[in-house]
Amino acid sequence: MTVATALLDRSADRPGRASRVLLVDRDDTARRAMAGALRAAGLQVTAVGGDDQALAVLVSVQPDVLVTDLRANGLRLVGTLRAREVDVPALAVGPRTDRVAAFQAGADAFLATPFGPADLLSRVAELAQRRA
Repeated sequence: MTVATALLDRSADRPGRASRVLLVDRDDTARRAMAGALRAAGLQVTAVGGDDQALAVLVSVQPDVLVTDLRANGLRLVGTLRAREVDVPALAVGPRTDRVAAFQAGADAFLATPFGPADLLSRVAELAQRRA
């Protein structure tokens, strides 16, 4: 299965729809770049600049995958979601030194910066497949 196939997998409860990603990054340039790569792969992306915005749109977006930059209070966001028992796979993005903290907060996967679009798409595809 290719990355594109995994990302475009139509689950039984949402026939004909691509995976939805909630992307959280306070850096506009990084957020636009990641959102562009995800959209180019056919995903539905909602991109916000911080954890408060992410919490505000979470119910309406109902993401299949959360991608959060640790600089955007990602640890707090993931911890809050886990405490509320929100079942959305979370990919934390940040410096390699924050890897352990990301998993301790409840992240399902970690991607060390810097990374390329292929790495991002691969991790999101893995998480989307778990959810399908």
